[in-house]
Amino acid sequence: MRFIGFLLMLFAFSANSAGTYLVKGAIIKSIANTSSNQDIFTIWIEGGEGVCPNVIAFPRSATSSNEIHKRAYATALAAFTTGAQIWVHNYQGSDCNNAAYIRLIK
Repeated sequence: MRFIGFLLMLFAFSANSAGTYLVKGAIIKSIANTSSNQDIFTIWIEGGEGVCPNVIAFPRSATSSNEIHKRAYATALAAFTTGAQIWVHNYQGSDCNNAAYIRLIK
C-alpha cells in the first residue's frame, strides 16, 4: 500500500512540475511590453482552448534568462503581426500570470 501511495505522489509531483499549456490555438488581439512598469509583457488573446481564455502574462522571472524572455516577446510580436495561432505554456503550474513559452502555429 505504501508503494502505491509513493507512486501516486510521484505522479502528482511529476505532473505539477511539468507545467501546463495555458492555451492552444488562440490568436493574440493585443500586446503590452510591460505591466505596472515591471519586467513583464502581457498578451490578450481570443479563441483557442485552455485554462487562460483572455489574458496571459510573461514575467521575466518565469524564464531562466533574459534572452529567453526577449525571444518570447519577439515571438508574441510575430504572432500578433501575422495573426498566427499560438500555444502558451507555463513550466511551473497553471497560473495565467507566469507564462514562459510561446509557440506559433501556421
